[in-house]
Amino acid sequence: MSELRTNINRDLLHTVCFTTRARGFFRHLIDCKKLNFKIVMLGNLYTTDSKLRLLLAKLVRSRLFDVLGIMQRIKCVDAKCDAYGSFCRFLKTDKPYFIFLDTPVALYHYCLGRRNSFLGKKRLRKYLDDSNLAAIVCRSEACRSTFETLNGRYDGLLTKICSYVPSNSIVTHELISHRCERDEMKLLYISQGIRFTSKGGLEILEAFSALRKKYGSNISLTIVTSIANIRKLSLDTEYDTAGVMFHDFIFTYPQLEKLYAESSLLLHPTSDDSIGMVVLESIKAGLPVISTRLYAIPEMVADGVNGFLTDPKHWFYDENNIPNPTVWNNRKKTIYSMDTSNALVEFIYEKVCVLNDDRELLKKMSLESLRIAKSPPFDEDTIVSAWNEVIHSISR
Repeated sequence: MSELRTNINRDLLHTVCFTTRARGFFRHLIDCKKLNFKIVMLGNLYTTDSKLRLLLAKLVRSRLFDVLGIMQRIKCVDAKCDAYGSFCRFLKTDKPYFIFLDTPVALYHYCLGRRNSFLGKKRLRKYLDDSNLAAIVCRSEACRSTFETLNGRYDGLLTKICSYVPSNSIVTHELISHRCERDEMKLLYISQGIRFTSKGGLEILEAFSALRKKYGSNISLTIVTSIANIRKLSLDTEYDTAGVMFHDFIFTYPQLEKLYAESSLLLHPTSDDSIGMVVLESIKAGLPVISTRLYAIPEMVADGVNGFLTDPKHWFYDENNIPNPTVWNNRKKTIYSMDTSNALVEFIYEKVCVLNDDRELLKKMSLESLRIAKSPPFDEDTIVSAWNEVIHSISR
């Protein structure tokens, strides 16, 4: 009855105009019927890696723009709404607004030097002091806890709300029991765009080759990525890809849900993540995760509880969740290089063997992932309640 009442009265609720491009995950929040406000998209919902966009991104991140302290500020006025929202961008508005933020440095295009230049400091201070900037909503505790360390004082509402991902509609305790008992161990690896190497794709292929020799056809690996980008890496000549199924990243979300539900384990040995949406989507499907102690990942995966964590090959963020300039500013020689980490390969191999040989442990960790995903701060009710509170606070 309460959900029906919400639907009937939606025209009377606060309206938020979201003014920038948003990532695909944001569609879940837009579609949620439990919110006490409406979201109207003024920008495009999806981002794409078009050649023009990549070229513009390269220009925006140039050293000249660092000196000039360039930070995008989008003008939005006269929209019929109570408040505005953006993803990682400052706005120039006639109403209160919030920023939904990946990491503190996203505000100045992920350029570490920009906040330190004379003009950059001045502009950042001006934008943070804007009386219409009513809230900064971080997607992780790693972001929230380092925001003022990196960007200075902020007097508005600084809070954390995790990305809204609904529970996997396919996964039940019975399904988890079944997939943990079957003979085949189905490994899953997902990386978007050009980040195949930075997210440990090469290490996974090396580890899987050894796993295939040990377990034969009882183990398989599904890789979802940009096929066009990995073709440039000539993987077929360097790695044995028997038992590996490659898929382009063109899945609908229901198809992706099914893939998660059918898999046994997520491999995500990343060196450059901030949030790790595939990790969140995986634990929603009750998957254990083999990953790294990078930024927000330990917020979703507890080592030895619902997966295994190790040090990343490269610390894109340091152990205090501060961007590491030696890696950040030298990506071609670090996260995008073709060099592999033997330690990471051995870690992946060892932990997959542990879970494949001990199916009770696999089941226990799978159920722990599901429990964590259905508990605060990742459950839908907690996230909806937090958003309702933020929008009520800035709109009244």
